[in-house]
Amino acid sequence: MQMLALPKLIRLLPVLGFVLGAACDVQPGCGNLVPGDFSCTIDDGRTYLLHVPASYDGTKPVPLVLDMHGFTSTAGAQRAISGWLQESDLRGFVVAFPQGIGNAWKAQGQCCVFNGGMQDDVQFLSDIALKTTLSGNIDTHRIYATGLANSGSMAHTLACKASDL
Repeated sequence: MQMLALPKLIRLLPVLGFVLGAACDVQPGCGNLVPGDFSCTIDDGRTYLLHVPASYDGTKPVPLVLDMHGFTSTAGAQRAISGWLQESDLRGFVVAFPQGIGNAWKAQGQCCVFNGGMQDDVQFLSDIALKTTLSGNIDTHRIYATGLANSGSMAHTLACKASDL
């Protein structure tokens, strides 16, 4: 899927919402943002954890943070140690903890190619942002990515290749 410029994406949100909703199993909290903790899946079977703070009521747009685990770690471990879960509750933003294939990210450089090099982590992370945006009231001007080491490189790769998000 080719990356869309944000103005084009905003015009296509209703259509994309219908397509994504029809094409994937709508999991509680994943397809309709409500407060809580959820294990979500993108159409290609890749997973992520999603935390929606108790203060979220959908009446005002909130930021989204993609918090990626480091090399050999997991989404669950990142959720437990990064501090973004607590910040989400304190400051009222949504946070997603994506799971990399082989517990790694195909970022810049030579590191971490799994699945025959076919994984597209930029697309995966973009899909999480899009699905979450379509599922609730996310401020599309405040979508952030963060990580450490391999996932820090992935955050940098995402900034370079998907800056329209």
